[in-house]
Amino acid sequence: MAQFYAMKLNCIEGTTPPLKTLLAFGRELNRTPPTIWRWRQLGWVDGIVNIAGKPYISAEGQAKFFRRASAGEFSKPDHAPKRKVVA
Repeated sequence: MAQFYAMKLNCIEGTTPPLKTLLAFGRELNRTPPTIWRWRQLGWVDGIVNIAGKPYISAEGQAKFFRRASAGEFSKPDHAPKRKVVA
């Protein structure tokens, strides 16, 4: 997944419009609006501008997100659920 974000970062630099709707940003990543909302609450997505009640993300915010994602900053270690002991 980190390669995907690194690839997106390379595509973004120099070719992205200054603002993109947050919905379009989520669709580009194949993520639902609730997921994007959670990422905003966690502080993972920066550079949000509200224009007439609609959230937009700046090109700098997109680049920062992809840079952090490609560095593995958002990854978590896998964990297996605990086994139930049957008595």
